[in-house]
Amino acid sequence: LSMLKFSTGLRPGGISNKASIQFGASIQLRAPHIERKAVAMTSLRSLSSASKIPMPPHAPLAGKHKGSFAEKTITQRLPTILNGALADGEALYKRYGGNEQAIAQVRAALNGIQAVRDSMQANSALLPLAAPSGKAAALCHPRLPEMVIATNEALDLWKAHTGEDSWLGLPWLMVECYMYTAIATAIQSQPLLAGGTTGSSYGSHMTSLDIGTYDPFLVQKQSAWAKSSSAVAELATAIEAIHADLQRGGPLREAMSHPERQGAVQQKLFEVVQYCLWGNKTDLSLRQDAALDAAASLAETERAMVRGGGHEGSSSSSSSAGPASTNPLIVNEYVGLWEHLKGVARAQGGQGGRVDIIMDNSGLELYGDFVLGDFLIETGLASQVVFHGKCLPWFVSDTTITDFTQTLTSCQQPYSPASPGSPQSTQGQQPSEAWGAVTRLGKRWGEHLATGRWRYTDHPFWTTPAPFCWMEAMAPELYSELSGSSCMVTKGDLNYRKLTSDCRWPAHTRWGDSFLGWLPAPLLSLRTCKADVVTGLAEGQAKALNMVDPEWQVNGKFGMIQFTKE
Repeated sequence: LSMLKFSTGLRPGGISNKASIQFGASIQLRAPHIERKAVAMTSLRSLSSASKIPMPPHAPLAGKHKGSFAEKTITQRLPTILNGALADGEALYKRYGGNEQAIAQVRAALNGIQAVRDSMQANSALLPLAAPSGKAAALCHPRLPEMVIATNEALDLWKAHTGEDSWLGLPWLMVECYMYTAIATAIQSQPLLAGGTTGSSYGSHMTSLDIGTYDPFLVQKQSAWAKSSSAVAELATAIEAIHADLQRGGPLREAMSHPERQGAVQQKLFEVVQYCLWGNKTDLSLRQDAALDAAASLAETERAMVRGGGHEGSSSSSSSAGPASTNPLIVNEYVGLWEHLKGVARAQGGQGGRVDIIMDNSGLELYGDFVLGDFLIETGLASQVVFHGKCLPWFVSDTTITDFTQTLTSCQQPYSPASPGSPQSTQGQQPSEAWGAVTRLGKRWGEHLATGRWRYTDHPFWTTPAPFCWMEAMAPELYSELSGSSCMVTKGDLNYRKLTSDCRWPAHTRWGDSFLGWLPAPLLSLRTCKADVVTGLAEGQAKALNMVDPEWQVNGKFGMIQFTKE
């Protein structure tokens, strides 16, 4: 990361690429100030004990469907991701070339990852995974064993339901999640790579803060974040301007208490939501295709974010864009979101409730999540924002506690010309001037975290193959926690696929019907389309989009703002 100093190396606890993090001058990552309240340390419930597990009414997306995006993913993209993890892992040989014990464990982990790749390329049957054992069992992430059990139970269920057992035959969602769990078990079955302690306990809550696990995707995430620095600086300047405009009418946090100011807040929130939406284009798991120019993809995402998606949006739009529309925002239900948040704030004397953001990618998208969380707090539309991340490295770029803290810390660091990836000149400003807006926002965000207005948490349910409609059976405590939210925000395609059970719904299916009964709280989904599944379109809209762009469902150029309370 361009603004962050890392400490890595061999230590008594193992091999780690975890950074030493400090918030400003006072908030230490390992201290309780972080206000990281996790769901209580209770196991995922066994699927075998559930009275009923909802299964999708349509065929799940699978690689056996010739010419499908799922087939391309399993036969091309996922092997490339595994090859990248193997290549980055090879660098550990050089780093620890004098330590035979470390080298042996690195080799064993890479052999495990290679075995997953070979099995995938041979379209072999998926076998049950084994959790770390022996010394590694005491060092691995405390949630990994139950994640392995949940993955194996889901595998058995899908084998029985579909009659399939291979990479191409089983549901795409199942095999892709299986792959990332297999990577985690290969790494954490080696004690030096598992590293760290078994976690810190603050009261009755277990955290992941002390887990020093090797992240096979960290190098890619660091590189992408460093390359995003110009967009980060430009977006920070735009956000400061938005806040300054709203403050002309008085203190920002009192805006929702004055009806005459609410129209301006509505319009500015729509801009912020679009920044948050189009940041979802930055998915590193989709940049593994050798035919895709990663730098060009990142630049396109940056341009989309700083101009709010590159189209003329309207905060008054409230439905699908229509069958003949070529607007890249193909569903816009923002008005429903605004009316809901406004109503909650009005009912509570101008102060909103808790908003839960179920995050997707780290880096530039995470930065957009910070922007949204900050706006909600500063305007009084939310009293607290809870960020839900992943326990372990997942889908290459999904946000973990390490990604969350490193990104926030880098936003608090001053500009340094000697730092690799430092921000370039933005809109005629010198780099240090452009980055000043970033550090000002970063300081405020650190205060949100220190005071509890922001909170980070993770739960093993997010790193299982389970669709959301299984949550109440598998993770009832998490379901209960979300039921207390005034609004949930799900980001990205993986969450969308789990929300809709990743099956072949007709595109005009009512969006809420595709949840199969799951809805603990009102829900906003922000997603750029990078997977086949889609619901909630107008009749005939999918056909019209196919004529405009046959790849509209998977190329990330089209976005959706969907909201429902039922």
